[in-house]
Amino acid sequence: MKRLIPTVSTVVAATALSLAIYLSTGDRRQAPQAVNLRVSSGSEITPLDPHARSSKSNVSAGFHARLESLKLHLAAAPNDTALLIGTARLLDDAHQPGEAITYYERYLAVDPESRQVWLDVANAYAALGRWEKALKATESVLKIKPDDLAAMYNLGAIYANMGSYEEARSWWERVRGHPDGSLADRAAASLERLPNRAR
Repeated sequence: MKRLIPTVSTVVAATALSLAIYLSTGDRRQAPQAVNLRVSSGSEITPLDPHARSSKSNVSAGFHARLESLKLHLAAAPNDTALLIGTARLLDDAHQPGEAITYYERYLAVDPESRQVWLDVANAYAALGRWEKALKATESVLKIKPDDLAAMYNLGAIYANMGSYEEARSWWERVRGHPDGSLADRAAASLERLPNRAR
């Protein structure tokens, strides 16, 4: 949705795309995959033109009705985690990561051990280019699950976007050596895009 020996700007753009694409795979409710950029949440936004890409400006009228309904229910039950995550993901799917962050963080205040919600909020920060916040949220995943491959891969992408290529290389090397084929392959491809000085 959102989202060679490259120049530094090409690496950053390609790495951001890698983060976005990786984070958008999988089902958040079952085998969560990393930080966001986009997974099915059960409340899909339908563009006005079914052939158009969804964006903040072309979400369906039903989106606004669903959002208002969720907010109304949250007023009565402000700590209901199902309502909080539903609201956050609806906003995230509607390309409103800044507002989604508010609800992700409210969720985490109630349940700070939710690996997937930490990944989701990190992804929302990444979508806004707020790399320090994305970094801290992703590090929170490793406090919950120190060997989390998705978090390690995402740390590499975040560090690359921050220009810390040696840190990025270190995280991606760890993932590349893991038997999980898809993540290992993605990490290997990301390593190839790092500038020569980071090799």
